[in-house]
Amino acid sequence: TSANFKAPITGVIFAVEVLHIELRVTTIIPVLFASITGVIVNKWLFGEEILFNFTLTDQFVIQQLPYYLLLGVITGLVSVHFGKANLRLEVWFKSMTSRLNRALIGGGLLGLSIFLFPPLFGEGYYVIKLLMEGKSAETMQNTLYAAYSFNEVALLVFLSGSVLLKTFACSFTSGGGGNGGLWAAFLFTGSLTGYVFAHALNLLPWQLCLPEPAFMLA
Repeated sequence: TSANFKAPITGVIFAVEVLHIELRVTTIIPVLFASITGVIVNKWLFGEEILFNFTLTDQFVIQQLPYYLLLGVITGLVSVHFGKANLRLEVWFKSMTSRLNRALIGGGLLGLSIFLFPPLFGEGYYVIKLLMEGKSAETMQNTLYAAYSFNEVALLVFLSGSVLLKTFACSFTSGGGGNGGLWAAFLFTGSLTGYVFAHALNLLPWQLCLPEPAFMLA
C-alpha cells in the first residue's frame, strides 16, 4: 500500500488493521521500516508520479445526497455477491483433491475471464485512472468489443460485467493456487460500480449531471 500509493503512514495503519498486530515497539518499528523502504524504492524506480493523480472540480451538492445513499445500497448488494460467490468457489476448489486439477481449472477459467474482459488482468488500476480522467472509451480498446467503444450502453454492460466477474477472477486465482489479495479487487469493484451507477443515471433524460469521479470515490 505504501509503495503503490506513496503513502507510508497509510501503509502502517493498513498493516495494523489487516494483520491485527499489537501496538508494541517490536512490532511497529519493522512495519515502519518496511513502509518507508517501499516508498523509497518506488520513488527510485518510478519517480514522483502518483498512481491516482486527479483533481475533483465538482462541488458536493446536497440535492444529490439521495443518489449517494442509493449507491450505498447497490454497493452493499455487490459486496454480498462478492462474499457469497467467493466462499462458494473456495469450497468448490477445496473439494478437488488434485492440485494439478485446481491449477488447470483455475488458470483456465481465469484466462478465459481475462480474454473476455481484459480489465480483470492485474489490479485494474489503469481502468480506474482512465475513468477518472474521462477516457471511458479507452477501456474497451484492444478488446473483443472495441467496435462499440463509443456506445454508451455497451460501455455500461462491459463495465458491469467486469465488476461481476472480478469476484470470480479472484476466486479462480486463489482457488487455483495463485497469490492474490482482496484489497485491489475491492477498490476495482467499488470504483467501477460508482461509475456505472452515475453514468447510467446521467444518460437518462433528467439532466442530473452527477459527478462520476465523485461517485467512484464514494
